[in-house]
Amino acid sequence: MGGEDRLPFITLHDQTAGGSVLWINRAVGLVDSLEWALVEAFFSDYRPDDRPCLPHLREAPYGIGAVVSMRLDCDEDIKSARPLFELYRSRGVPFSLAVKTAQPAVEEDFALLREVAAAGGAVLSHSVNHYVRWGMIPA
Repeated sequence: MGGEDRLPFITLHDQTAGGSVLWINRAVGLVDSLEWALVEAFFSDYRPDDRPCLPHLREAPYGIGAVVSMRLDCDEDIKSARPLFELYRSRGVPFSLAVKTAQPAVEEDFALLREVAAAGGAVLSHSVNHYVRWGMIPA
């Protein structure tokens, strides 16, 4: 394959009309990969003073059942997810919680987990520990 056939994996284009595009050369984007942090950073804080963020994901290939879902990682305080869960439930949007299993929990936490499951959402184990530098052995 010659050099002219090569395409970038990820590119960022600042448009002269005041918009920006983060383009990912992969059929389903960066679903559940470490590089997803690039997408989160782009959506949340790329040039916030002069560019409003209007996320637009498109061109999911045929046969892909889901491209975007709501999963909230509850690493320290499960019940803190309640306001977001209430918003999603009021709009009929599925919701899931990824919970660090070794964290202390109170009855309010367990109540929220039961409500998420009863509303058709999902509760899953995120990890037992969540180290500062994930994947590295703690000092």
